[in-house]
Amino acid sequence: MGKKFLFWFFVIISFDQGVKYLVEKFLFAEKIIIIPHFLILENVHNRGYIFGWFISPLIYYFLLAMVFLLFFYLWKKKFFKDIVRKEIWLAFIYGGGISNLADRLFRGYIVDFIKVPFWSTFNTADIFIVFGILIIAHQLIFSSKRSAGKSFFRHP
Repeated sequence: MGKKFLFWFFVIISFDQGVKYLVEKFLFAEKIIIIPHFLILENVHNRGYIFGWFISPLIYYFLLAMVFLLFFYLWKKKFFKDIVRKEIWLAFIYGGGISNLADRLFRGYIVDFIKVPFWSTFNTADIFIVFGILIIAHQLIFSSKRSAGKSFFRHP
């Protein structure tokens, strides 16, 4: 990983941890309604796993292992060759993941604070992770630079 990756990796961790610090310090028991019935800021201590869902730890670690195995397989097949060296998207995924892991290790919970009624409460690290995954998936599927043999789908 290059300097660009490391720069964004540490920016994302610092930003996320800074926001979580402010949430813990100033947003204790109150809710701040940003957009009524749509967006609320609320300090939630997430002791669950994926988006606060309480699933079996065995299932959680199995899914996590499958994601890493798939990533390693794609890496070895050179699917990421054109993407990783030019983009910061892996820094988004790793930075968000490490920031949430730091919460889990040092606080015993993950600080979540963005609440939308139709979804669970989440944080900025989750946004970085999902955004990075979506951009990489889009590039893997729709990149016009890929040869037909390496693409997931053929373009007409």
